[in-house]
Parts: sequence; C-alpha cells; structure tokens
Amino acid sequence: MTFSLQYYFLFRPSKLPDDYEYNFKPYFEEVNLNTPTNGKINALWFRNRADVSGKGVVIYFHGNRGNLTRWGDIYEGQFQELGVDLFVIDYRGYGKSKGRRSQRLFFEDAKAAYIYVSQYYPPDKVTIYGRSIGSGMASFLASRVDARKLILETPFASISDLFHSYYPFLPKWFIFKFPFNNKRHLKKVKYPIVVFASGRDGVTPLRSSQPIKKSLKEGDKFIVIKEANHGNLLLFEEFREALKRELY
Repeated sequence: MTFSLQYYFLFRPSKLPDDYEYNFKPYFEEVNLNTPTNGKINALWFRNRADVSGKGVVIYFHGNRGNLTRWGDIYEGQFQELGVDLFVIDYRGYGKSKGRRSQRLFFEDAKAAYIYVSQYYPPDKVTIYGRSIGSGMASFLASRVDARKLILETPFASISDLFHSYYPFLPKWFIFKFPFNNKRHLKKVKYPIVVFASGRDGVTPLRSSQPIKKSLKEGDKFIVIKEANHGNLLLFEEFREALKRELY
C-alpha cells in the first residue's frame, strides 16, 4: 500500500482552528507540548478540582477519529466518578496539534506527554491507557517508562495483524509505515497489563487482538466482553466494573 492509503486506513483526524476555546463542565487545563520536528501537541488535563488527585492520573491515547472536543463528556462518563485525573492528547493532525507524522514522532509525542505528567504524579500513580489506534502509542510508552498499570481497550496485536484480519487472502509482504507492533512492545512491560477486547468488534476484530495473549506475562489479563462492539464497551456493566477495579 502507498503511504497515503496507509494513513487514510488508520487515521481519520478532525482539525480545529488555533483560537478554538474548549468549554467543559469539569475542571480542566489546556496544555501545549512542544515536541521534535516542530511538533505542537495539544492536550487536556481534567481534574475534579485544581489539586491533583491522590488516586492518580490516566494518560489516555484515543482512537483514530475526531479530536479533543468531546473529552469533557468522556471524562464525566468514564473517569470522574472514579476520582482519577485524566490527561489526553490529540495526535499530530488532530484538533490543534500539528507536525510531520511518522510512527517515531507519534512515539516521541507519547513520551513528551509522560514527561509532562510525571512532574505532578509519581510513576505508581500513573496509568497508561490506549484505545484502538491509541494502543500503539500506549504499548510503546509502557515498554519505555515506569507506571502503575497499562490498560488497552479494543487493541490490535500489530497493524499487520489488523490488516490481515480484514484481508486474510493477501500475501504478508506489505511494508507498513505505521507498524505499531504492540505484541513486541508488550513483552517489555514489567508492570500489570489489562486488555479489554470486544467480541463483536468490526473495527479491530477479536482475531486481530488475540495474538497479544502470547506477549502477556503471568498475572496480566485479557478480558473479552462478548456482546460488545468497537464503540459501546461502556454500556456493559461487566466492563464498567472491571475498569473500576483496575483504576482503584
């Protein structure tokens, strides 16, 4: 596949003007991170109050669509009642974030987010969380830095595994510009890993995430919510209760 087709296959960004002003009910701060090759990474830091939470923070790497404008609702619906803070970035080309795009630079941006957050929270109060395409950034970061836990939601084992789950009849000789080899990175993560997969996922099918199991160590978890699809895990009490246990 050409580079342009690969990017379209993986990323569906929505941009925002530089002067866009976020407006959310929860307390938040807007943060801009300067990263390599003139990267400007826009981020939001949600908290219940001005002080940081004693329960720690989730560094969240979101899926491949949209931008940060919906994250006030997501924080309220998924994290606020648990008492944890949330730090979420927009990738290059999303929202207000800018810069040349490559796997290496996405990984550098993930490290920049961690470095910023580590000024306020010790490693044992940091949970790294990646959803869908964000599992690529989260798995890499977790393989390089210390944290309390890594949580992956609807991930894939690698872009190759994801691609061939759609097109199993094609030969496996494609070169991927964004390989996001999660199964390789996860072997290097020393702290607990929790994977949530959806049994009816049509975007990152279960067969594209199951190879992750071979990279997990004793005590790690691979949890399948059988009736869930790619975007509705939060509707299932089984997922909500499990996430609550993992974040406390």
